[in-house]
Amino acid sequence: MNILMALSQVEVTGAEVYAVTLADSLIERGHMVFIASDTLTKSTKAAFTPIPFNERSLRARLRHIRRLVSFIHRHNIHVIHAHSRAAGWCAYFAAQIAGIPLVTTVHGRQPTHFSRKFLKAFGDVVLPICEAVRDNIVHELGVHPRTVQIVRNGVSVPCAENTPQNPKNSNLKIISLIGRLSKEKGDLAYKALEALLPAIFENTNSESSLVVRVIGGREIPERFQKFLPHVEFTGYVDNVSAWIALSDVVIGAGRSAIEGILMGKPTIAVGEAWLHGLVTRKNLAEVLQTNFGDIATQKSFDWAILGRDVQTALRLDACDEVVQQTVRREFSIETLTNSVESAYQTALVQRYRYEMPILTYHRIVRTPKEGGALPIWVTAEQFEQHLQFLKQQGFQTTTFRDLDVPNRFEDHAVPHRTKPKKRIILSFDDGYEDNYTLLFPLLKKYGMTAVIFLVADRTENTWDNENISGLPPLKLLNTAQILEMQEYGIEFGSHTLTHPHLPNIPLEQAQREITESKLRLEERLGRLVQTFCYPYGALNEQIKVVVREAGYKYGIASDSGGLALHEDLLEIRRIGVFPNTTRRGFARKITGKYSFRKVR
Repeated sequence: MNILMALSQVEVTGAEVYAVTLADSLIERGHMVFIASDTLTKSTKAAFTPIPFNERSLRARLRHIRRLVSFIHRHNIHVIHAHSRAAGWCAYFAAQIAGIPLVTTVHGRQPTHFSRKFLKAFGDVVLPICEAVRDNIVHELGVHPRTVQIVRNGVSVPCAENTPQNPKNSNLKIISLIGRLSKEKGDLAYKALEALLPAIFENTNSESSLVVRVIGGREIPERFQKFLPHVEFTGYVDNVSAWIALSDVVIGAGRSAIEGILMGKPTIAVGEAWLHGLVTRKNLAEVLQTNFGDIATQKSFDWAILGRDVQTALRLDACDEVVQQTVRREFSIETLTNSVESAYQTALVQRYRYEMPILTYHRIVRTPKEGGALPIWVTAEQFEQHLQFLKQQGFQTTTFRDLDVPNRFEDHAVPHRTKPKKRIILSFDDGYEDNYTLLFPLLKKYGMTAVIFLVADRTENTWDNENISGLPPLKLLNTAQILEMQEYGIEFGSHTLTHPHLPNIPLEQAQREITESKLRLEERLGRLVQTFCYPYGALNEQIKVVVREAGYKYGIASDSGGLALHEDLLEIRRIGVFPNTTRRGFARKITGKYSFRKVR
């Protein structure tokens, strides 16, 4: 996937660190990422293009939009990801003109003036970094909740390389206040120092064992001079993590507080909107909602808390272990990247109202009479017509084994410039012998492949006789046939041991059907089985948990599941093909829009 990230900034911000961290993680997963911004201070693997988004005159903005549209066409961009207001405004119109989706990460509280409510300019999917930002854009700006998904910052466990040296004093305790010294952040730092210094230096003897250090700020404003010599000012530093490593207590919000906790430091959460104090198990949920105090609907500061909680923190050896584990989970780079990849896919699905079609077949028969009363067949003639039509329409068959979920839209962007590749999965339930005698020759004839789900403990379709009396038994594929088809490129997945209605049997029995069928098939096939198909499409949440715990990557349903494949990989929707499916009906089912029209 080709991704363009847009930021408007003239100095380092949390949004830049977020964007660069995300960009590098996406690049590691095989995506191509570009960054457009006024400046870029952090090193990154992404290609950087300077665009002065902070030039905000109408003429300048029109120029920025034209540059973005040209960039989208030149690099075949699939999605724009905006991280700040000025860049987001330009990206919104560029995305509309180019016909591609826009995803916006909202890093802070948004102004609620009329123009912002009238033209929200957030795009297809909106990613607030915490609950307070979500409430702001939903309740005050009127952004539809359905388009909103909370995605927290992604922060790797900091590496404290190039750690500066402290004076050699084993009794020295260092309190680090981290943040910029300009604008609102500067006001916050000033008030924090005013409240903190008297509280911790009431006993003048303590000054020799305490250091208060302010980390950040390109320049030291004149008003901060009064805090000297009780406070050390580092100015701007590129290795904040190294300075955190030297600290005994960290005071900060957002990324600074997160890094402090990840490094095991007792951390005081105080941001532009809220003073939470020492982060503990008791207040962690509330702290997460405001991104460690940075964002809230109403501001709340009880400065007496600061000195008291710093004194408490100085007596601790480390932050609470449960707090650290929770923050590690909530803010992991993997969680961030997974969530943003999913958001990109959602934006693409919503923009194009398209999803790769996955068709369901069962049997291939020579004549309708051979098909019998149970309508789970198509004739070989019908199926060959289907393959011919797919070939004419430019479809390429794929399998779940070869499916790259995040990149399945990689050739679908900028539709007026690039004719998209059209991928489709042909799936066959039960594994009837006719899949070898009739299906397999046709697949080879047209250079296509399929996915077949096997009932691992049966040689005939005994389950049909259990449901409808008088049906003749039908042979299933044998091992030699399966291995020959697998060698060609057909994927085989599990369809349980005996084809039961899984929700209707005891859970222990369902676990055996799901888990043991996987083990047997892997022994039979000599390779990993990662796809499971629910018999009759019958499932519930308990059954899905069992499928996941058994080690399957995909759970294949029938007519349930999300309209977009990635929404739930354990309940993937398919489209049934039956004897009465006409040529016109088949054409409708493979458009990629069929489920969107059927499920309203």
